[in-house]
Amino acid sequence: MVEHVKDLLRSLSVGDLRQLLAIKETQPEIERLMQKRNDLLGAADNIQRQIDELIVSRCRGDSGRRISYGKRVGPTIKEMCEEIMLRVNAPLSAADVKNRILERWPEKNTPTLYNQVFIALGRSELFKKVKKGKFSLREGALKAYAERKESESSQRDGLEDALSGNNGSS
Repeated sequence: MVEHVKDLLRSLSVGDLRQLLAIKETQPEIERLMQKRNDLLGAADNIQRQIDELIVSRCRGDSGRRISYGKRVGPTIKEMCEEIMLRVNAPLSAADVKNRILERWPEKNTPTLYNQVFIALGRSELFKKVKKGKFSLREGALKAYAERKESESSQRDGLEDALSGNNGSS
């Protein structure tokens, strides 16, 4: 095999050898370009995933809720966690909550969903950590949740009244 390569090299002209050397010297550039191509393909896959999520959300009746790129479709991760924990009313791990989120909102599946759920459960004033990895409702959580929703609703109604009042006077 080595003899075959040596014979091949002897048969090459000086120009051919220079060309072979140039190819060898540009190998790092070829590798860099191949890496760039792979990165762009990954970005294209992300864009396709976003398109698919948008189509799924529109098919589920969420049309009009996503006005432009970057706008959230549906509830936040914290709101999803609260809804699930309030419905179950039993200690759950972050993994259990994540799985229940994916049952209801499959389009929310991302590589960081578990971390987001864990953080949301830890930061919410409605939950407490009861044992290693399990969260449950705090005392009075249902009342606090209802009061917060009522407050948000009245703020939204006040804003709508203010906007409709301004539109009527113009």
